[in-house]
Amino acid sequence: MDQHSSRTMTNDRRTLLLTRPLTEAVEWATSLRSAGYRVEQLPLMETTSPTNAEDIESLDHWRRHWSSASAIMMVSPAAVRWFFGGSSDVTPLVTDERQVDSQTRWWSPGPGTAKVLTRLLAERGLDARCVDSPPNDAQQFDSEALWAVVSAQVKRGSHILVVRGRSRLQAEVPADASANPGGDGRQWLLDQCRSLGAKVSTCVAYERRPADWSAEQLSLAAASDHPQTAWLFSSGEAIDMLRRRMPDHDWASAVALTTHPRIAMVAKHLGFGTVLSCRPGLPDVLAALESHWSHIQ
Repeated sequence: MDQHSSRTMTNDRRTLLLTRPLTEAVEWATSLRSAGYRVEQLPLMETTSPTNAEDIESLDHWRRHWSSASAIMMVSPAAVRWFFGGSSDVTPLVTDERQVDSQTRWWSPGPGTAKVLTRLLAERGLDARCVDSPPNDAQQFDSEALWAVVSAQVKRGSHILVVRGRSRLQAEVPADASANPGGDGRQWLLDQCRSLGAKVSTCVAYERRPADWSAEQLSLAAASDHPQTAWLFSSGEAIDMLRRRMPDHDWASAVALTTHPRIAMVAKHLGFGTVLSCRPGLPDVLAALESHWSHIQ
């Protein structure tokens, strides 16, 4: 970060801090900058291949035998990319002639995940019409909205596969239950599946770990507690990583823009003085920012 960039943080320039992993934030940063916003990237986590031997073995199995599942729930765009992408130690997603005609449904909780999923399915000759996701005008994009779309598919004997990530914090630091006061909608959906007699399996496609920050990035974060700067959070875990990185910081003057009410609860729990919530689409984020900043002199 150059001296000009550091100085502008002290001026009344409206700035949005993106906290997603760098690989997931490029499109957002480009779109927001083209809309005239100043954007700084402060990734709170990064994603990598699984390191746990059991996770690697399970991922390898499901990449080969994914068509044996009745439905596969992708919890995020990162889950899609890592499940389909492959790496040096695991086999990429296999699509043979039998699997091309598979009746497996692919579940997505929101449009961002559905967009990546549709593209990668099409690239492998699979029918993108098998993707189920809440409608674009849904009030929220989450497990509850997804369940309203897919519940009729679940029957006794169905096999639901959930593709997710694993947090390295879970293995290194005891979980802080108070950091997630909003609960887990994904677990609720899986409970609904089980209550209807379905079998539920999980597959870890990637790991999440705290991203490394430079001294300049840490200074940027410390100088962000004023109404001209807003943090954009798309997960409660990212907020928990911020809490761990800056445990003594006072967030009472800081602004958090969150993409779900459950994430908003986590931001309030950390102490953000202003917490906004909107749907995770770019137009919704822009509208929320304009509404907030229109009241700032």
